[in-house]
Order: sequence, then C-alpha cells, then structure tokens
Amino acid sequence: MQKRHVLRQQYFREQEATTRLHYLPYISDHITINRHTRVLEIGCGEGGNLLPFARLGCRVTGIDMAACRI
Repeated sequence: MQKRHVLRQQYFREQEATTRLHYLPYISDHITINRHTRVLEIGCGEGGNLLPFARLGCRVTGIDMAACRI
C-alpha cells in the first residue's frame, strides 16, 4: 500500500482531481453528462471519483465492501 492510501483525505482529493481533470473530459467526448446521467462506481471507497459527477448534478451511486469507507 502506498503512503497516499493511508492519508485518506489526500487520497480523496487526488481521486477527485484525477476524475475532474482526466475522466470527465474523456467521457464528455463520448456522452452528454448532465442531471439525467447515472453513475455507478463499484469499490467506491469514500467516493472521491464520484464527487465531480455529483457536482455536475449526476445521479451517483457508490458501493463498497468496506462499510467503514462509505
């Protein structure tokens, strides 16, 4: 496990930034992202990857085996 995985807040911010800067632009090239968009993340942890989608008004769902991470 990398040190950044132990520092949960830092890891959350990194996930959010990666999604906002890289995943969203890529996905936006292929589909329209709006309040009707549904996003499911399996293994979401604290949801850092889901946050940018939620901020755009998407309907997000995250599931994780570790209940303490949700």
